[in-house]
Amino acid sequence: MIVWAATTFFLSTLSNQQIEEIIPFKFWDKLGHFLLFSTGGALIAAALRLTTGWGWGRIILVASIVASVYGATDEWHQQFTPGRSAKDVGDWTADTLGGLFGSVFASLVMAKVRFLRVWLRLEPRGKKADGPVQSVAL
Repeated sequence: MIVWAATTFFLSTLSNQQIEEIIPFKFWDKLGHFLLFSTGGALIAAALRLTTGWGWGRIILVASIVASVYGATDEWHQQFTPGRSAKDVGDWTADTLGGLFGSVFASLVMAKVRFLRVWLRLEPRGKKADGPVQSVAL
């Protein structure tokens, strides 16, 4: 999660021209924001699932809010970078929706992994997570 946040911060320090030099293909700016923050939302949700006893509803809500707030600070940070559009509501919306998508995606994947663990009898049926998950190995 820290690597994702640092990468996002680093990308915010680059001008649009520098980003185009790093990324070898053209893409829609909003799609880039959505994909980057989808990754962040998924990582935040997974970290919350592995370290708290929260249910998925709370995890998705908190992960989405954290990603959205980080997206807002990212937009604010870009105002100090020459050649970047700062305070772009469209970018922030893409960040927020990406964070929501990523957190929902992570919750579905992790729930499916748990279902498979129960189905393969690696985990007892009906077992509820009372606290942080101790192991995620299959």
